[in-house]
Amino acid sequence: MAPIVLSLQIDQPVPVYGSADLAFTPSIMMPHHSLHAPLSPSHSLSFDHSSFQPSLALHTTVLYDVSSSSFSTFYPSLSISFSAASVSPSSLAEASPVSVSSLATSSRAPAASGSTSPLPQAPTASRVSSRPLRAQPSTVAPLAPARTTRRRSAATKRLHQAARAVLPGSPLSAARAEALAAEDVLLLMGPLPEQVSERWARLLPADRWRLQVALSCSVAVSTLKKYASGVRVFLRWCDANDVPLIERLPTSEPALLRFFMTELDEFRASTQSKRRSALELWHKIHGFPFNIDDDTCQCLGRAAKILQPEPLPSRDPVRLDDLRIIRAALNVNSDRAHAAVWACVSFAFFGLARLGELTVESHKPEVLSALRSLRSHWTLRSESGSVAPTVVLHLPQDKVQGTDGSDLIAARQAPSPDLCPVAAVQFHLRANEAVPASAGAFAYIDKNGRVREMTSDFCTTTVNRALQAAGRPTITGHCFRIGGTTFYLAAGVPDIDIRRHGRWASDAYLIYLRRLYVSAGRIFADVDPTHG
Repeated sequence: MAPIVLSLQIDQPVPVYGSADLAFTPSIMMPHHSLHAPLSPSHSLSFDHSSFQPSLALHTTVLYDVSSSSFSTFYPSLSISFSAASVSPSSLAEASPVSVSSLATSSRAPAASGSTSPLPQAPTASRVSSRPLRAQPSTVAPLAPARTTRRRSAATKRLHQAARAVLPGSPLSAARAEALAAEDVLLLMGPLPEQVSERWARLLPADRWRLQVALSCSVAVSTLKKYASGVRVFLRWCDANDVPLIERLPTSEPALLRFFMTELDEFRASTQSKRRSALELWHKIHGFPFNIDDDTCQCLGRAAKILQPEPLPSRDPVRLDDLRIIRAALNVNSDRAHAAVWACVSFAFFGLARLGELTVESHKPEVLSALRSLRSHWTLRSESGSVAPTVVLHLPQDKVQGTDGSDLIAARQAPSPDLCPVAAVQFHLRANEAVPASAGAFAYIDKNGRVREMTSDFCTTTVNRALQAAGRPTITGHCFRIGGTTFYLAAGVPDIDIRRHGRWASDAYLIYLRRLYVSAGRIFADVDPTHG
C-alpha cells in the first residue's frame, strides 16, 4: 500500500522548556506510531499505514523524536495527543482536516528560560561602594539550566527562527544567503529538492539531517561565520554570471574553475584559500564531492601567491602609552560603562585575550552566545607568598580547546598601578555590583539603570574616540592581543611562557606578532665590535 502523508503546520516556535500551545492541522490520523523526523514550520511525514483501521474514531499519541536543531542540539521528545475523525481508505483524499490545538510539550526541564526575574536596579550612591568584592552577588540565583542545555536552547531556537522565516530570492541565491545568520548559511543553504546527494539517498530524512548537523560541527562557529562569507561571495558571482541553480550545489567543475580564476590578482592568496575551504565544507555538509582535483587546487594556490596584490599594512600593536591615553579619557569613577570598558581593555592587553572572547556582537537576547564568558566565571586570587594577585576568567569555549574551554589570566602590574588589570577588574565588579551573575563578564549598568552587555563595537568605538582625540591612530580589537604579546617579548619574557599565556598551540602566533623587530632590537643590538 502507498504511504499516507501527514502534513503538519507549526504556528509558533517550540520552546525547549515549559509548555506551548501548538496548532497542528493533520490531514489524516493514524494509530500509534513513533515518527523520527526534523520538526520544521511545514513538514510532511511519511509512514506505512498497514495497520490502519477504516471507519474508526481514533484517540492516539504520536511521539516525535525531534532533531531539527543546529550544532548537535536536540529537543526532548514531544508527547502529543490528538483525536481524529472517522475516515475510510476510499475517502482519504476527501477527509476533512482535524485541527488540534492547546497541546503541551512534556519535559522534565524547568520553566522557560525567558521567564526570568526582574534585574536588580543599579545602586543610587554617587560613588562606588567599599563593600568587599563579590564576583557573584549572593542576591542572584545560580544559573539554570546547565551550560550544555543553554547552548542547545539558543542554537535550536535560532535555527527554528531561520527555518520559519520567509526568505527573499530564489533557492541558492545570494539574497537568500544574506538573509540567514552567518553561522547557518552552510547548513541551511541546501541543494534543490531534486538534487539530494546520491550517497545519502538511502538515509532517512532525519538521519540525513543529523549527519549534516554533525558535519557542520566539525569547525568552530566563528569559522562557520567566516566561511559564510565565501559562500555568499560565490552565490553573488553565480547571480551575476547567470549560473543555473542546478549547477550551484553541487557546483560543476567548469563553474568552480571560472569562479576561482576570476579576479585572481585582486585578492590575497589567503582569501582564495579560505573561499575554497568554505565551498569544500559546504559540499561536504550536503553530501556532494568537491569537483576540483588536488593538483588543480595546488596550481591555483601557487598562481594566487604569485599574482596576489601587495598586503595591507600590519595592524600596529597597542602600546602602554596608548593604554594611558585611554585610561585618562575614561570617566571610570562616574560612568559604570567606562569602568567596564577599561577593565575589558586592560584585561585583554595583559591577559593576551581576543576582544571577541570578552565581548558580544549584540545586546539582543536571541543572538547572545550561550557560551560567552559570564560574570559568574570570574575568580579572584589574592597574593600568596611570591605569587602576585591575579584575576582569572573562565571561557566556556575556546578557539583551540573547543567546548573544553580555557582560563584567561591577568596578573598584578605593580610597576604600572594605573594600568593594573587586577585593579581594573576589581573596580568594574564593584561598580557594576548589581549586574546578575548570568550576564556577561563585562556587562554593566547603563545611565538608565539597565543591564547592558559589553559589545565589541561599543568597546572599540569608545577606545578609538579617546585615541583620536589624542591624535593617535585608531585600532581594532585584536591590537590588544598583539600589543600585549609585543610588550612581554620586549620585556624579556621567554617565548614559551608567552605562548602558554596566549593559549597558542603552535608557533602560528609568530605570523602576525611583531616579534622580528623586538628580537632584532633585543638580540642584535650593541654587539661587541672586538669580535669583528
